Amino acid sequence: SSGTPLSGICVRVTKSGSSGETISQQIADQTQTAVFVTGSDGSYETPVLPPEGFTILFYGCGSTAAYIAHYLGGQSPVSNSQSGIIVGPGNSSSGIDAVMVKGGAITGEVLNQVGAPISEVIVYVYNSQSVPVGKSVTDSSGTYTIAVPPGNGYTILFVSTQLSSTYVQGYYTGTPALTYFAAQAAKFNVVLGSITTAINANLAENGSLKIKVVNNKGRGLSGIGVAIAGPYDSASSAISTMQSSAKSVSWALYETTSNGMLTLPTPPAGDYILEFASLHGSGLVFQYYNGKPGGTQISGDALPVAVQPGLTTNATSVMFEGGILTGKLTNAAGQPIDGGFVTLYGVDEVMQSYMGVFSKSDGSFRIAGIPPGRFRLGYAQCNGTVCTKSNYYAKGQRKIVASGKWLKASRGKVITGIHLVAR
Repeated sequence: SSGTPLSGICVRVTKSGSSGETISQQIADQTQTAVFVTGSDGSYETPVLPPEGFTILFYGCGSTAAYIAHYLGGQSPVSNSQSGIIVGPGNSSSGIDAVMVKGGAITGEVLNQVGAPISEVIVYVYNSQSVPVGKSVTDSSGTYTIAVPPGNGYTILFVSTQLSSTYVQGYYTGTPALTYFAAQAAKFNVVLGSITTAINANLAENGSLKIKVVNNKGRGLSGIGVAIAGPYDSASSAISTMQSSAKSVSWALYETTSNGMLTLPTPPAGDYILEFASLHGSGLVFQYYNGKPGGTQISGDALPVAVQPGLTTNATSVMFEGGILTGKLTNAAGQPIDGGFVTLYGVDEVMQSYMGVFSKSDGSFRIAGIPPGRFRLGYAQCNGTVCTKSNYYAKGQRKIVASGKWLKASRGKVITGIHLVAR
């Protein structure tokens, strides 16, 4: 930035459209990517290139590692938009210059659990606002170097690529053991001109989770939605553990194939909660996995499924047909209510919203897949995503009731003639 020529700066020239290749493949294929190093006067020159479009990345390497990488045009290495040049036949492109800014370097190595280096692992550096500011890829020796602006509160994420996809991604924790949760990542500072060393990682192998969903006769069930959450702390079975500020994990939804199978080839090792529900109105009872036929409808009773590094974990869920309830929702004058939310309440009076339905234009409603047992039927007034109880169903009554009539569901039983009056 002071105008002094810089020797030892690496210049990577990449053919546009070759981003799908791995870095090592690009470097091996000189028609795709080649790396050049500036001389003592700061200059570089490529050999004759084919008439193509190219992107150019300038970055510090070796003794110049503290200089911050950027593409021609100034874009960061983590940018999805990179400026480039087009080389025409017989033409030379000159003045493809760069001004390098010195920062601080971060270096480390990535190994597997037996100490062997892992190449093609992407290493991202995030600033204190969780914005990516640097990116590198481990080489054949498992090492990487990234230059970033000086600052505090940096974190690092290690992500597998196609060639390293058997390994679990994770955040640096201050030790080679990684964490799946960003809030648990170790924070460190980068000083101008300094090199922060030994930001190392030991990546564990992914496991494999094989799920089978069958009916009570053992036949595979297709079209079953499988929601999977984890990994989380198995010391607590409460699903709220996964939603705490330190361990925020989203549910991922999958669907079983024609034979009732679902295989997740590379989930990180850890404990998972499995939730099963019919996606196409087959009337099967919703359940959490607990290792028993029929599962459980209580989230806190779910049994976590442990996935271990490099191993396949099998989990079979047996789903049963539930009860069916049909009826009509009207106001006190007997007029049908269109779009009213009718839902089931259990013994603890918790709204079982997964059993709820909206009434049709004629006020009719149908709820299928009701778990065996007692329940009460209610009409809930909803405002956006927030619903509150209005009143229960009470046979023969046309007023708001505090307790309501208990109904009982059993497998395959159809309850009809329900008239729910909203107040």
